Amino acid sequence: MKILRMLASGLVMLLVLGLVNFYIGLHLWYLLDNWLPGIRAAVYWPVFLLIAFAYLIGMVPWPKAVKPAARLFKVIGSYYLACMEFAVIVLPLTDLLYWVMGLMGAQRTGFTTEAGVTVVVLLAVFLIWGSRNAWSTVVRNHPIQIDKRAATSAPLTIAVASDLHLGNIVGNRHLRRMVAEINRMQPDLILLAGDVLDDSIEPFIRNGMSDEIRKLRARFGVYAVLGNHEYYGGSIKQYTELMDSIGIKVLQDEVAEAAGF
Repeated sequence: MKILRMLASGLVMLLVLGLVNFYIGLHLWYLLDNWLPGIRAAVYWPVFLLIAFAYLIGMVPWPKAVKPAARLFKVIGSYYLACMEFAVIVLPLTDLLYWVMGLMGAQRTGFTTEAGVTVVVLLAVFLIWGSRNAWSTVVRNHPIQIDKRAATSAPLTIAVASDLHLGNIVGNRHLRRMVAEINRMQPDLILLAGDVLDDSIEPFIRNGMSDEIRKLRARFGVYAVLGNHEYYGGSIKQYTELMDSIGIKVLQDEVAEAAGF
């Protein structure tokens, strides 16, 4: 029964994903047909569907010989997922505007071109902005007063980093900057609050990212917890053992005491 529920949930998810992508693909088809009259549907739709489902294709356990191509599909799919989320918000608003203009008797002859250019420009801005944020280390300081007895009354500096999503897009270059920034703070304790990995552990191992993250230094140690993306990757045992080997304890339904705190 449990397997049947899982299969049913998977089919529903694929159906919803397919309908959403058909909605997006149809709008893109109208736009391209407006810009490039005569574009063939037999060419457009296979290419679009390949891109739309690139992330799922990249997650398939392909033979070693085609893994580089699978990684490329996953990178393409990651960017498409960002485009899809943007489209799900913007396209219904665009359709609503088109409908309202029709009710008001406004001229809609150039609407497809004008709206298309606006959406594409906005998408490009958000992709560039989002990529820059993903590759930049941002530090925010939050002084917190805790009314609790501890081993010392001296202030503690705790560095917390989450959602690193280390993988094919965010790699060692970003990680080196983050490690340097955290160590510059001279923290007493470092907490990695989940989603250190971006699903698969393979690029983390292949690119030797553990050699970089092991350089984190804190007086009372470095601790991590699991995020949903570690579960998605399905390599929790391998991940926790690897982190433990470099001196980072991954807590799983447990408590650790650091220097009496």
